[in-house]
Amino acid sequence: MDDPAPRLRHYIDGRHISVGADEVVRYTLVLESRSGVRNLSFEGLRCTPNGAFKVYAYGNQGRFERTEGDCLPIQGRRHDKLHRDLRGYILCRPLEFEPRSIRGMRRVMRTRAPDAAGAGFLAH
Repeated sequence: MDDPAPRLRHYIDGRHISVGADEVVRYTLVLESRSGVRNLSFEGLRCTPNGAFKVYAYGNQGRFERTEGDCLPIQGRRHDKLHRDLRGYILCRPLEFEPRSIRGMRRVMRTRAPDAAGAGFLAH
């Protein structure tokens, strides 16, 4: 039997989104399970044609711990709907391969505007 409720809810802390001079969008991502368990990560995403992201740190006991991970491509990661949606609907301007304004990112998350329909993200 299929369960229509998602396994994880996704949030981005709208107060901590930034776009660097390198045009990398940096944000805090919160993943919450149905039971209320939360995982936090501080990530960066590039709005290039194929997209890429990097996890800089994971939240652990009220603080972030740095990671040593590499930048990962989004294209071809068919099981990574989360980052595809961030790039395709939330953080980047569709077909322009550049970050939205921070105000635009917050608006899309808050209003679930048509170009973010189906992305599964909730404003936090």
